[in-house]
Amino acid sequence: MLFLKPIRWFFQKLFRGYSRMDLWSLDYHLAELILPRLIAFKKMKRNGVPGVLCKFDGTDQDFKNESQEWESILDRMILGFQLLIDDDYSSVEELIENEKKIQEAIDLLAKYFRALWD
Repeated sequence: MLFLKPIRWFFQKLFRGYSRMDLWSLDYHLAELILPRLIAFKKMKRNGVPGVLCKFDGTDQDFKNESQEWESILDRMILGFQLLIDDDYSSVEELIENEKKIQEAIDLLAKYFRALWD
């Protein structure tokens, strides 16, 4: 009967768009969806930075600094979601440090979620 589960999951995904298997580790599944999109978003030519980072009466240098800050934020999000997917630690200290980076990525995604536009 074990061979029936993948068939069931296939039909669940076909008809619902997700399978029960996706829900077993939803955080991992969502990270797998988010990470490649964040990478593609970072690579594309964007038209600005989130308004919360802007000094609206700023100079070109201010905009350059704001753009660099936005790139750094995107890098930290990407790193955190990559660490979540990799889930490979050689020590407890590394696990604790990576968990902090993962949580930072999640917090940044929540904070800048509405800023992920072109």
